Amino acid sequence: MKKFLSLTLPRSLRHFNTLAVALAAAFIVAGPLFFSTRANAALNCTTQPSCSSLGYSTSSVSNCGSYIYCPFDTSYKKCITLTEATCAELGFTTTDKSDWCTGVVTCSSDSRYTLCNSITDCSDYTLTSEPANATYETCYENGVPKYKITYCNTGYQLSSSGTYCTASSCPSGYVTAVSSCGKTGSAGWTLSDINGYSGENACRKCTAKTCPSGYSTTYTSVSSCGSSGSDGWTFSQSSTYAGNSVCGSCTAKTCASGYSTGYTSVSDCGKTGSSGWTLSDINGYAGNNACRKCTAKTCDSGYIYMTSCPTQYGAATCDSCITGDSTKLKISTCKTGYVLSNGACYNCAGGYETYSTYLAMVQDKYSFCTTGSADSYFSLIEEHNRMCQGTRYTVSQSKSSFCSGYL
Repeated sequence: MKKFLSLTLPRSLRHFNTLAVALAAAFIVAGPLFFSTRANAALNCTTQPSCSSLGYSTSSVSNCGSYIYCPFDTSYKKCITLTEATCAELGFTTTDKSDWCTGVVTCSSDSRYTLCNSITDCSDYTLTSEPANATYETCYENGVPKYKITYCNTGYQLSSSGTYCTASSCPSGYVTAVSSCGKTGSAGWTLSDINGYSGENACRKCTAKTCPSGYSTTYTSVSSCGSSGSDGWTFSQSSTYAGNSVCGSCTAKTCASGYSTGYTSVSDCGKTGSSGWTLSDINGYAGNNACRKCTAKTCDSGYIYMTSCPTQYGAATCDSCITGDSTKLKISTCKTGYVLSNGACYNCAGGYETYSTYLAMVQDKYSFCTTGSADSYFSLIEEHNRMCQGTRYTVSQSKSSFCSGYL
């Protein structure tokens, strides 16, 4: 029984010699093809030969043991005589051609061997290596893979040359890392929800943090706290930033003990103002306010607190002295019969009458003079005479004269 295969070659076939011989062999039932490599080379031409010039005819091949069709016109056939030949010797191979060949021909004597009858056009496939970050198509050209980018993966865009996928840029105001928001990084910024990708990295919007309670971007150092600077303020900085800005807090210092910011002039010290008070120099600041102290003026010795000059006690006139909001008085002169001593008016007339009357009333001079009573009494008389010296109210008697004969 005669066996044959039918094969249609592409119209654009130019080099008939090698491919025609190999394809023609695909129609052989058995036996080696009589064409040699040298004969194949002889068929190398640029003009397609006619079937008749190649030995094919439209005559019957019913008496042929084996025959083949003309590759250009299957109405032409030719009887052939073949000896046994292997598929490999006829140009077939065992490589898988399904990915790149659209016309695979199987060797009739061994299905493991195939031949490609139609090569895919890969002219649009310009890449020789698999493109990264992309979905792509593959085309095999003579078994060699070539690639074409279909579209870039999310986060990537096609380069201007169209030969690779490069990371897309984030939308304006969006970044891929908090460190890109500003110099303070995560200390001053937070990132919003995802809005696209740049390469493998999500694009997020930078949002400035807010200062903690009690802190403000207004305060960047102690000099920004107020006009008194470090004299009146303490400054602390939060570990949190507001964007790229420092979050600071200012605390007013307090005045030293006895000092107050309420004394801006001596009139603030009290109702007597400068008459009774002195205002100290500045001693530090509490915030921007100066710390001062009010001190009551002091009076000379002899001034005591009185509401009025004590004329009932012999005072004739008094001097006054203001200390703070109080007035102190000092007796300056005494009435006639009084002597001023230690700020008081001593009643010489009354003292004279008292001592003289008492001595006149002593009945038991012995007991008076020998028990010590005379010592105590005459010491008071001596003090009286010292204070009233120069007046007519001195007591003339002394202990020695009064107690004569009893000592």
